[in-house]
Amino acid sequence: MNCQKVQENFWEYQHTQLAADLMLQTSHHLRTCPSCASEFESYKQVDIELDRLGEIEPSPYFDQKLNAKLDGLEKQHTWLGGVVFWLKDRYALSFVLLLITTVSVWVGFRHQQARKLNSMEEVLKVQDRYLNNSGKSTGQTVSPPLITENPSSAPDNSTDLESASNEEEAIPDEDLAVVENYELLQNYDFLKKFDFADPQGETRPKVNSN
Repeated sequence: MNCQKVQENFWEYQHTQLAADLMLQTSHHLRTCPSCASEFESYKQVDIELDRLGEIEPSPYFDQKLNAKLDGLEKQHTWLGGVVFWLKDRYALSFVLLLITTVSVWVGFRHQQARKLNSMEEVLKVQDRYLNNSGKSTGQTVSPPLITENPSSAPDNSTDLESASNEEEAIPDEDLAVVENYELLQNYDFLKKFDFADPQGETRPKVNSN
């Protein structure tokens, strides 16, 4: 048995709480080890003084004071735990809000892009419709005015041409309501230079060679 083990068993050895074989080994070690023997003598003096003091009785209301202090410690720990829990929740809430904001911005951007595409498709459809009508109307032949001896009796074809041109340029209100970017249709003479009719039915601008 080593010195550390013997010194750990001083109380049991002093009060004969060890087994018989351990009691014999401890006694043999104390006889052969001066250091442990000196430590055991000091321990016996302290133990004797403690026995003389007797049992210490608590002061009046000791239990109540002790319980009050314990309640204060529990409340303090609860408050600190709430702060730590709130900090953790704050980071989690910030992450959730950031995720929701990102998704909302992405959805709004996609919706705006889809609206722009739909608007441009409607504009191109109306442009294609009126440019095709313009091509058909310009392809018609206009008969020259008849020459008569009396110029005053000749039919006034200029008025008819002007009215036909005005009818050609007029755009119905229902089509204007569909097109959001009406500025693209205001300069109709400029739009006549483009051909929006595609063989596949698509509306892609192509500049005429003329």
